[in-house]
Amino acid sequence: MQSVERGERSIEQAVESAARGAAYFDVIPQLQANFAFTTAYLAEDSGSEGGLPGAHCYVDQSLFGNGSCGIDFGQTIAWRHPDLDLRRDFAPIMKAYERSTSTAAGIRTGYEVASALTGEVEVHTALRAHIEEARQFAK
Repeated sequence: MQSVERGERSIEQAVESAARGAAYFDVIPQLQANFAFTTAYLAEDSGSEGGLPGAHCYVDQSLFGNGSCGIDFGQTIAWRHPDLDLRRDFAPIMKAYERSTSTAAGIRTGYEVASALTGEVEVHTALRAHIEEARQFAK
């Protein structure tokens, strides 16, 4: 905004630059982790009013596939923040079993979580396209 105020660029140029910057920041892992922590904090802070009552450990269900992961969950709760466009399905952990294998059946990989959250089947291809776009923007 300061460059607009100084007359160095138009409002349209500033908006276009900001829009391109959003794609760049979408692929920075630290910001993705910050968003996940922020979402978890907001969900936890909403408590009973937000539909997450009691002293439970609630888990974002986007981390889990359909297979058995050694955890029994309670009823899934469709949580949403009343003021922000944030929605997640959470469920309380009711019981966790000791795993006898080193595999994580039923727990999604990072790509599977990204695909579940974005609806993008080819997450790897989309991610590479965003990274390339960010590199072009940074030049």
